[in-house]
Amino acid sequence: MGIQTILSSNTFGEWKDTINDVIGQINSANSAPVANVFIQYDSAGSFSANSVNFNELTLGNTVNVIFQDFNVNNHSSLVTSKAVYDLLTQGGASLEISVGSIEFPGGVSITGVVDDFPSSRPNNYYDNPITANGVFKLLESNRPETLIDTHFNSFQLGSSNKILRISNDFSTIDASTMATTMAIETYLKNDGLDLGVASVRIGETERVSGIVNEFFFNSANVSHDKLATTQAVKDFIGGIDTDIGTFEGQSLKIKGHLIDGYTNDLLPINSNTVPTTLGVNTFLTNSTANINANSVVANTTTSQNTLCLNTFTLSGVAINAISLDLSTLNDSTFATTNAIVNYFSSGGAESVSVNTVTLQGYSVNSIANVIDAANTNTNTLATTQGIYDLISGGVASVPPLPITANTFSFPGNNNGVVVNAIANVFDTANTNSRTLLTSEAVYEKLRDLSFEARLGRLRLATGTNVSAIHVALGVGTDDDDTLLTAKAIKDYVSSSLTAGVSSLGVDQVEANFVGSGRIETPLIQNASHSDNVTIEVSGTQLTVNALGVFINGLAVVTV
Repeated sequence: MGIQTILSSNTFGEWKDTINDVIGQINSANSAPVANVFIQYDSAGSFSANSVNFNELTLGNTVNVIFQDFNVNNHSSLVTSKAVYDLLTQGGASLEISVGSIEFPGGVSITGVVDDFPSSRPNNYYDNPITANGVFKLLESNRPETLIDTHFNSFQLGSSNKILRISNDFSTIDASTMATTMAIETYLKNDGLDLGVASVRIGETERVSGIVNEFFFNSANVSHDKLATTQAVKDFIGGIDTDIGTFEGQSLKIKGHLIDGYTNDLLPINSNTVPTTLGVNTFLTNSTANINANSVVANTTTSQNTLCLNTFTLSGVAINAISLDLSTLNDSTFATTNAIVNYFSSGGAESVSVNTVTLQGYSVNSIANVIDAANTNTNTLATTQGIYDLISGGVASVPPLPITANTFSFPGNNNGVVVNAIANVFDTANTNSRTLLTSEAVYEKLRDLSFEARLGRLRLATGTNVSAIHVALGVGTDDDDTLLTAKAIKDYVSSSLTAGVSSLGVDQVEANFVGSGRIETPLIQNASHSDNVTIEVSGTQLTVNALGVFINGLAVVTV
């Protein structure tokens, strides 16, 4: 209900009621907005609100709506972060991003993607990567038919030994047999396995060079590189002590302190004996000695007899009485909690004067009737008049509420970013940490054909990361993070497969069968009679060497 307006004709009682209504509403103000109630700063100088409703918000530009998608976009609207995400990931939008080119740092600019090679060799194809389908079609049309049987009787890697067999056990151990992982696992799990190593090391521990069975007869057995069997330990300590009531030894040493006896009486108290439970009980129940302690802490204390004291001393102060009220005030009397509560609640305390008061973790050391920059801190309370002046605009140095700000910041922002403008154009002038963009500005920038994205790496929805695009295939470009342009791939394939006779250099090739549509060899010169070139077809053998030409061993032409 609204507060009635005061007129000059109102009575004093009506003035008093109206002022009390104003005071009541101000006193009920807090930092959480409530309908028809004033709002005030909390102890941290902030307001807390679940929602703020504006018909329009002006920060450089006017915003009157927030959209959840990009179906409608203009310079007077904002969009949610999910709308931007959906637009970029095609989650719920149909935006087609058209760019004139994509440039990688240190690479080349890409201006288009082709799906096939042209029929003629292009003059410049370095800025057009090819799709996987285009590469497949190129390789499919130029790839020779492979007739290699991969069921080898043996295989060899480089100049290493030939592998003739693969075994699932270690029954055969030679340089031509390879063991499977199953064979290795079975071998290592075998109880009869003897490694026969000179030393063993686990992790970063000391290396162990042997295991000993005794300590007595060989001093070399006692070293940091020897382990001992349990039998050796048992023999050394004389077996396990099964009698818990006995302790073999004349003394006990604990961290440098030597104990050489026990006592049934704590008097006299010395540093080299331990008391029995009988000695402790006798001392506590029958001793005439005084027990002095600076403090005693216990969850429970049990005594057979009542502890009656006329006086006891705490930190040098003698206490001789406990009072149920505060009528007696002196340094030797304790007051019960009920006495203290009654004293304050009954008005017995005429005044309380303190420099600092702590309420729920906040210390207050002053009260101000003006809320301004000098009095805005966590140690100052404000009077109702100060709060009213702030809300109504009575303080010249602080703008009245509601606040129309040139800047604003988001609560909980760890980076402390302050926004002072909203732009409808995404250009150099608006690329800073204090400007927001409208949805239309983002939309137009993404559709701009002259937009260049300088990316450190590129990745499609699935697949590997691509960090560079090269114009030739060579050393340094044959890795999983590199794309080749269409021309680079065509040049490499053309020069390798279709440019006349190609050479394949290997250390050794062994196969049961190799087929080829055509075999060409270089000219053989200065060959001896032992250097034969032999071709065999359907049982007919043609041999050419330094002595002539022979068919099935018979000379056709001799030299």
